[in-house]
Amino acid sequence: MSEKDFSLYMEITGEIMRFLKYLSFIPGLFIFVDLKSARRDISKWIFTALMSAAMGSGLFRISYLALTGLYSLASDHIVDSMEIVDETSLEVLYVSLLALWIITCVCYVLLTAVMFLIIKKIVKKRYTVSLFEAVYLSIITLIAEVLARFFVKIAVVPVEGGVFVLNEEVKASPWMFLALSVLLFAGEASLVASWQKNRQYMEHERMAIAERIQAESLKRRLEETQQSTEKLRSFRHDLRNHLSVLYGLLNEGAAEEAEAYLQRMEKNAGVYENKYDTGIILLDVILNDKAAVSDRLGIAFTAFVEVTELPDSMQYDAAVLLGNLADNAIHGATLLNNDAPFVSVRISERNGFLLINIKNSFQGRLEIDPGSRVPVAVSGNEDGHGLGIPNSLAICDRYYGTLVFSQDGNSVTVDAMMQYPDHS
Repeated sequence: MSEKDFSLYMEITGEIMRFLKYLSFIPGLFIFVDLKSARRDISKWIFTALMSAAMGSGLFRISYLALTGLYSLASDHIVDSMEIVDETSLEVLYVSLLALWIITCVCYVLLTAVMFLIIKKIVKKRYTVSLFEAVYLSIITLIAEVLARFFVKIAVVPVEGGVFVLNEEVKASPWMFLALSVLLFAGEASLVASWQKNRQYMEHERMAIAERIQAESLKRRLEETQQSTEKLRSFRHDLRNHLSVLYGLLNEGAAEEAEAYLQRMEKNAGVYENKYDTGIILLDVILNDKAAVSDRLGIAFTAFVEVTELPDSMQYDAAVLLGNLADNAIHGATLLNNDAPFVSVRISERNGFLLINIKNSFQGRLEIDPGSRVPVAVSGNEDGHGLGIPNSLAICDRYYGTLVFSQDGNSVTVDAMMQYPDHS
């Protein structure tokens, strides 16, 4: 191999490495960007994609810092150990240096891949990032990019009477570069881990706030139901007096007055009427409330409850779960041109599990997000996310259960399971 061939091959491999550096953002996209959601709304993910590109380039530069110094050490050792006596030995030198360079390039790629795998292990869930978060997560890799370019500039510097070679003048520089690259990557991994922890904390905080709001709402509904029950008991207690009044009016031949009196009685009785009385007061509150909401919206609401009692420890969570899923079903039944909207609920138990099955009419196509397990409705004017679904998932997980969505034509079904505490 001649010096010209050696230079050509080195230039070709250098171009390949530059090309791979530009492609290094692709693994970052798969790690950080939810590609399915991005196809629907790329504007939400634009900063995430830019951060992924910056991180990919930065990790490649960290690999460069880690291995370039070691390559210089190894190449110096090869040159020093060989005696150049003729053209053959010079060709052997060029072949050895080229082989070393190719091995180093392969190590660049492998080391970058290992760093991506570590980052992927840290990223438990994909989130969209803001501009501030994108800069925050990219700062270390951007520093690596700047440092790599700086060290390239000072690696060989012409000086008066010769050149200044950093590796020759500072013998420990390769190991310093290696240590620096380890610290840079550790810093980047720490940033990603802290960002994930922070987003998880914010998510849990939002869910906790939502649960508190639900608890307060459920408490108010329970108090209203108790008041209505007391009024209904009072009405029933006075029923004998009402019958006496009606009997007297009819005896006097005052049929119109009797009819008006009956209408007032029916109206007052209707205010206190509860359609569902399962014996589990929290479930009754939710079912009657959702039945009333559905009636106002023109939705046919039916419920079948085959459970007569629930452990006190799970009644509240079961009521919240039922309320969230029923809200989501009512919301789905009101979308677009739904000619015969309906919501049907069935609550039963089997093998130590409480089963909640809710079916509703739905115009559109239901798509399940595999990452968040949240249903996404693909329709003209819908943002896609069901109300209260994250809390419902959390409740089912807490009780070692499941939450499964499915679609059959123009209806959507959700099946929720909660394990009874004494079966866990």
